[in-house]
Amino acid sequence: MWMAEAITHMRNQRGNGQGRGHGGDDLQFTVCPGRASGMAIQRLSTPIFPYLLRAADPSEDRWIWSSVSLRPLRTFQPSSLLSRLDPLLARCGSLLARWPVGLRLSRFVLVGALLALGFGVGSNPYRLDAVLEASIPPTSMAQVFYSFDGLSYYPENNQILTRKVVDGKRTLVFHLRTGRPIKTIRLDLMNEAGAMSWAALTLHGSQGDWSLQGAQLSPKVHHLDQLRVLSADGNGLRLESTGKDPKLLVDVPSELTRLGPMQRAWAWLMALGEGALVAAVVEVALRLLRRDHRFRRTVASGLNRIARAWSDPGVLVFPASAIGVYAVIFLLAVVWVGAKLHQSSVGIWDFMYPPEHVERLVSLGSAKPIRSDEWGTLTPWILNQAQTGMKNDNANIGAPGSPMLAGAPVLSPVMLAQPKYWGFVLLDIERGFSWYWAYKSFGLVAAFFTLLLLLTRGDTVVSLAGALGVYGASYVQWWYSSVPSEVISGFAMSVVGTVYLLQARGTKSMVFGAVLAALSIPNLLLQLYPPFLLQMAYLAAFLLVALLVNQDALERFRFAQKQRWLVMGLSVVIVALLVGSWYLQVRDAAQVMMNTAYPGKRQNLGGDYPWYAIFYGVFESWKIDDSVTPFPPVNPSEASTFWILFPLLAFLVPWRQWRHPTLRSVTALMAYCLLLVVWTSVPLPHLVSSTLAAMGWSLVPAFRTQIGFAVASALMMGMLVAATARGELKLVRIPGVWLALLLALIVAVYGKYLQTLDPVFFSNGRIALGAGVVGLLMFATHGGRRWLFLALMVLVALPTMYVNPIQSGLDPYLNKRSFQLAKQVGGESKDKWAVFGDQILAQGYRAVGLQVINGTYYSPRADLLERLDPDAQYKDVWNRYAHVELASGEANSPPRFDLKYADHYKIFLDVCGAHIRAAGVTHVAYTYAPSARELTCLEPLVVNDYSGVNLYRLRALN
Repeated sequence: MWMAEAITHMRNQRGNGQGRGHGGDDLQFTVCPGRASGMAIQRLSTPIFPYLLRAADPSEDRWIWSSVSLRPLRTFQPSSLLSRLDPLLARCGSLLARWPVGLRLSRFVLVGALLALGFGVGSNPYRLDAVLEASIPPTSMAQVFYSFDGLSYYPENNQILTRKVVDGKRTLVFHLRTGRPIKTIRLDLMNEAGAMSWAALTLHGSQGDWSLQGAQLSPKVHHLDQLRVLSADGNGLRLESTGKDPKLLVDVPSELTRLGPMQRAWAWLMALGEGALVAAVVEVALRLLRRDHRFRRTVASGLNRIARAWSDPGVLVFPASAIGVYAVIFLLAVVWVGAKLHQSSVGIWDFMYPPEHVERLVSLGSAKPIRSDEWGTLTPWILNQAQTGMKNDNANIGAPGSPMLAGAPVLSPVMLAQPKYWGFVLLDIERGFSWYWAYKSFGLVAAFFTLLLLLTRGDTVVSLAGALGVYGASYVQWWYSSVPSEVISGFAMSVVGTVYLLQARGTKSMVFGAVLAALSIPNLLLQLYPPFLLQMAYLAAFLLVALLVNQDALERFRFAQKQRWLVMGLSVVIVALLVGSWYLQVRDAAQVMMNTAYPGKRQNLGGDYPWYAIFYGVFESWKIDDSVTPFPPVNPSEASTFWILFPLLAFLVPWRQWRHPTLRSVTALMAYCLLLVVWTSVPLPHLVSSTLAAMGWSLVPAFRTQIGFAVASALMMGMLVAATARGELKLVRIPGVWLALLLALIVAVYGKYLQTLDPVFFSNGRIALGAGVVGLLMFATHGGRRWLFLALMVLVALPTMYVNPIQSGLDPYLNKRSFQLAKQVGGESKDKWAVFGDQILAQGYRAVGLQVINGTYYSPRADLLERLDPDAQYKDVWNRYAHVELASGEANSPPRFDLKYADHYKIFLDVCGAHIRAAGVTHVAYTYAPSARELTCLEPLVVNDYSGVNLYRLRALN
């Protein structure tokens, strides 16, 4: 309790006095001049308010107030002297003693006010809504930028305008909520050349409405940029864009956005209340942790019981702190899924068909257009599967068996080994999608944390640091929508399961290892990207040999052999059944894929990747602008990599002690890294390269070996830090500071060399930052400084956290009006769509469960394409993974295929011909205006829609 009472008797004196309080606590105070004999002292203290001294002089029956500095006592007991005071004060003291929470309310209010002022806890009280009666090109994106001073327009102060039809009129609307009054709005109504008409503007503010009609618009619009006025009359403005970024300004009347006294008071009250609530929650949480010893003992006891139950002396003894980490990961995952959060870039659809503002519960970061392989390809496939029965034959994805190969959920026994898809079975589609993304993040952190716990003998801090470092790696984050995170987590769990299976002493632990291995090994294999799988397989082999091929491991293996062989057999059978079932379901599709023109079969002989490109991750990961990448031209994903530090770790290792259990594993991982270097960057004799290729390395392009290097480096560093911290291993006998400086200097020299190749990206500042952090990491590793290691790993991971947005829900697909219109008029199982124009719209239709003959195909759908090309004249064009675009063909002409890129071709198709009907098409969407001839073959369903998409039903041929 932030309350104490000190009772003392003072000597008869004037001025300053000193005394001693109860329980031996020293008291120092200053009393205002006056009689102090028989003085009763009581202190009421809080972390915020000053300490106060109340001195009651019995002879004069009055109070003296003064500043005082007292040490708090543990209990509050009203003094017997209070009974001689005024009855009201005595009653107040009694109430405070009985209900001390009342005394703290003032602190909550004050803390709430500080939070409200300092961090903007309160709601934004200023409101500005607008309705523009305007018609703009359907493909244009309209935005509003707002300024508080009339001069500055920042990117974060903007909103996309939403298109609506109100009483038959096309309108653009926005809703702004700010913490300050808006002075000027900037309207960017088009982002392309073209013309628009603007008839009216209505603003709704905190204090009323303001409307401009027709001719009233022209005088109020100013600073037109890249816009030409075609006419200004009673019908409003007609404008023409002369560039790609036209804009104009409108001043907002000051009386419109100001707050009245009641509104201002209410805004302050809400802000104060929210801040006080935050303070109260924090107070309760801190008290539970700091003062409620019973609560802490209960939590600690529970964690310890779980740790003992999970531990096995032959493999891993869990510390209670590790169980706490698992509990936090679990709780975060529950909140994540419950709030429908994900890291998809589906927000890109806010800018298309039509561009419109979408309100979300959570929206952090920005969607990335470069992630089109996710928001425009994989996510529509996944959502289409989830809405069409999750079968392994989906014509929207490709040949039969393609959904399982493409990474879409398939309802079959194989799903047991694919936890990321369980949410689509157990939950609704939005939370199933959130579960899918939660597995990528929380699953990766938990899996790698567990592997490091096993290798570091239960070092929670080091294991958490390594897990966060791998999760925050630039390569993982820039390829997040692909398979690196699943491959790493599958590898980690496969190794952990295997070690438990072969080394555990308890039967329960053996069964756990058998089940984990039986599910994790197929889970890893099902992430069908051979360049990664081959590396992980070799890495697992090197690591397991180091862990299991020694006398101690053999002794543990001999323990309870009958039970061990039994569960091993069951595990092998489960793996065989799951992998066999998967193979039978994908065999035909895999054969089709290998026989395509793109990507087809790929063979590599290695040795062609420059050595200097392996290690530049220490500089690359700091980039915060995806427009600047090393060694251009290359996109940010291809430029991303890991921190690969094994050459520097080699300087720290006392190699004469290589038989030490930790160094045995480090030596094996170092040998694995040397194998990767040889394959990646060393020109080999034909015999050697051919031998390695025959061992499977032909599946691994040299530029895709980063993941093997990185995982091995992370494991080595974690093991060295933990072993040094435990005191069981001494690294090289060189002072840590000098060693760190030497290695930082080596990194700096390497950076200067890279600067000669790319002076723009590898600046002196970037080189200094990378070299400095590497030096600190080596210092932490050499001295076994766990907490410094954790802090540095968090620092390294932070810059990549901006890469992927965090958003809630799937409104850009499921609630987009143009998609729902198409579903209403053509969403039956017998309906099939063809999208002419922008092929990405076809993927949007697939995301809401529609059947579409074009879009993106994982593998060619032969039964469809042979109807369009019965003579296989264009098979070399369509026999590939591809984005398929449709365009209007000539009258009475057969379909013509035109290859635009290796993964993109266009079909010129006559909508009035027989081929499109032979393909089963019943409905057609156009992102451009069809010709008069084509309109004779189409029955209009939705035309001239503000989304820019016209929908038709295909008429039967006469």
